[in-house]
Amino acid sequence: QAKLVHGIQVVIARNYIENLREEVRKGMREKVEQGIYPSRPPLGYCNNKLEHTIEVDPKKAPIARRMFELYASGKHSLASARKTLFAEFGCALAKGYLERLLKNPFYKGQFDWEEKLYQGTQTPLVSAELFEQVQAVFRGHNKPKYRRHEFAFGGLLRRAYDDCMVTAELKKARYIYY
Repeated sequence: QAKLVHGIQVVIARNYIENLREEVRKGMREKVEQGIYPSRPPLGYCNNKLEHTIEVDPKKAPIARRMFELYASGKHSLASARKTLFAEFGCALAKGYLERLLKNPFYKGQFDWEEKLYQGTQTPLVSAELFEQVQAVFRGHNKPKYRRHEFAFGGLLRRAYDDCMVTAELKKARYIYY
């Protein structure tokens, strides 16, 4: 009988958790439809907990604006922009984080949620033109990779079950394995 009662309590708890998850998702979807970002904002913004809005952070907004200006010029790589930001503001950002911030449409007044782009209610930190210029610099940095060996089917073959690229390597200086 104790096992039966325990089993029923587990089922009730699981039902409560699933219901709570659905309610939270529904609330987040409603916020998104209203143009309110339902999560923590990126660098340069902060949450106003009293009014439940996202505001420009006066301390960190200059860092965010400057990182866009530096990278949009085309004279800086992610590493050099990172070093310049550290020299000017004392803010140490990882290269991957900096790249993610520079590709985030939140700074031009939009945001991605569940693979859809929404117009947000937050104040844009950079203009749409500057944001697009940064994206153009990212697209322009795709340089071809030079390899020591060129293989006959390099870049042509893909695996059928997961669509991953098949790679080739040279073994014992004469055998090619794919």
